[in-house]
Amino acid sequence: MNLEKLASCGIDTKSLLDRFMGNEALIDKFLKKFFLDSNYKNLKASLAINDFEKAYECSHTLKGMTGNMSMTLLHNLFCELTQSIKSKNIKEVSMIMDKIDYEYQRLYTLIEE
Repeated sequence: MNLEKLASCGIDTKSLLDRFMGNEALIDKFLKKFFLDSNYKNLKASLAINDFEKAYECSHTLKGMTGNMSMTLLHNLFCELTQSIKSKNIKEVSMIMDKIDYEYQRLYTLIEE
């Protein structure tokens, strides 16, 4: 795990290290677990069929998860997304999801290295 690369993907590495008491192996384990969670896949599926209630639940869960993992960039995007879903602003939801997809994939690629 490269802390500089994590920081470049919008993770507050100081906060993350504090949360996990400096245990980098545990951080690595939980970062990998994040990508095994089904909420992201379910969010995308829900949005594809305009199920805003389910999409809101998934987005809200991901907002909490990213906050707990000090994923500041993704957390802020999920905060925006949650509000946009709540207001059913489809155009805004789509624009935010494009950003989330990019950042999610970028972080996933880094974690899997």
